Amino acid sequence: MNASLTEVPPTALPAFVDVRDVARAHLLAFETDQPQRFLISGGDFDKQKVCDLLRDQIPELKSRVPVGNPGKPSVGQHYEVDCSRARSVLGIEFRPFNETFLDMAHAFLDMEKADKESSL
Repeated sequence: MNASLTEVPPTALPAFVDVRDVARAHLLAFETDQPQRFLISGGDFDKQKVCDLLRDQIPELKSRVPVGNPGKPSVGQHYEVDCSRARSVLGIEFRPFNETFLDMAHAFLDMEKADKESSL
C-alpha cells in the first residue's frame, strides 16, 4: 500500500483470519467448558485478490498497490483450513474476505493520516 512494490508478492500461506476474529476466538475458547485448541481461518486468499480488491474499492490506493495480473489468482491448488469445530463449539462466524482486507486498508490509511498530521 505504500507503492514500494511493482509486482504482487507470492502468497506463502493462502489462509487469512481477521485479527478481531482471533481475539473473539480466544475469548470464546477461554469461556468454553470444553478446553481444546481450535483452527481458525476466515478462508483462503491470495495477494493478487487482495491487490485487486484494494485497487477496485479504494481509489486513493490505485497507484500504490501493484497491478499484477488482475483477476488471475496467484495461488494454485492448495489446502483449506477446516474450522468447523471452532464454528460448532465456539459458535463463531468469521468475517469475510472483503470486510477483513478493506477494514485493514482503511485502518492503515487512518494511521498514515494521523502520522502526517502529528508531524506538522
